[in-house]
Amino acid sequence: MRMLWVFLAGFLVATPAPAEEQRITVTGEGQVSAKPDMATVNVMVVADGDSAAEALAQNSEDMAAVFARLDQLGISGGDRQTSGLSLYPIRNQSSIQRSDAPEIVGFSARNSLMLRLRDLDSVGDVLDGLVSEGINGIDSLQFGVADPKPILDEARRLAVKDALDKAKLYADAAGVKTGAVTQISERGSNVGPQPMHLSEAAMRAVPVAAGDVEFSAQITLVIELE
Repeated sequence: MRMLWVFLAGFLVATPAPAEEQRITVTGEGQVSAKPDMATVNVMVVADGDSAAEALAQNSEDMAAVFARLDQLGISGGDRQTSGLSLYPIRNQSSIQRSDAPEIVGFSARNSLMLRLRDLDSVGDVLDGLVSEGINGIDSLQFGVADPKPILDEARRLAVKDALDKAKLYADAAGVKTGAVTQISERGSNVGPQPMHLSEAAMRAVPVAAGDVEFSAQITLVIELE
């Protein structure tokens, strides 16, 4: 029995450990351009008054006129949403006594509205019409796609292909071969361009250019090496 134990112990010691699996981690990128089919614009009505009630009443009257014009333009309730409402005092910053709080000389009411415009050919006319009805502020205008999923999916496919191509290039350069993909993860996807901010001068004559919307995706693959 003692001799058998020594033989088994020697066998266990001599058995080589399994080779450690070799892997490569590669990130691919994919980009797709698409024509926008909608625009999102943030507009506002700002009204001042001697009292808080007067400012708010004027603001409400102007916003009612804006809603009426939106009804005429066929922009439904689902495509418009109040995004902010504020009322704050207007103070005289040139008070004689600097130690005193500036005197309140009036109030300003602001009502912000987010609109989705689905007819891009009419964006300029819509903005011009709203300005004539009381809109006196346009914060930003952004073009987009109503259903971005198919376009993002195509960007993801291109990102996976880019990652596989990179992995093969690296493996060929190192004299090895790629094997199975063991892990897939998405680092992020983006939609562009960034919102366009409009100046007060741009509110009067409103020619707009939609351009293209850029979709991008980043996919990381972990691939075995043979």
